[in-house]
Amino acid sequence: MDENLKLYQDIAERTDGDIYVGVVGPVRTRKVNFY
Repeated sequence: MDENLKLYQDIAERTDGDIYVGVVGPVRTRKVNFY
């Protein structure tokens, strides 16, 4: 749980607090890479 919390905090910092964009962006990128 702590690692996930740190991950979200890191994403929030990189995206200026916009966690939704920080989470959805990488997920879509991974889907594109896999498929």
